[in-house]
Amino acid sequence: PCWRVEQFVVAQECTRCSGFQMKTIPACDPTGFIEKINCASSHRDEYKSCRSAALEAQRFWRFVGSA
Repeated sequence: PCWRVEQFVVAQECTRCSGFQMKTIPACDPTGFIEKINCASSHRDEYKSCRSAALEAQRFWRFVGSA
């Protein structure tokens, strides 16, 4: 992926993958969330797996509440 070797700009913020995207975009697999990025040098649009800040916060507070 171009984002591993060159600078990139996030074109679309981290969003939950749809059912169709889960089947067609491999980047959805690790977290169920993707962001669309644009690589600076090659000008390629690609998808990158990401973590949802809202989901992470929910998991954190659930963990804190159970302790």
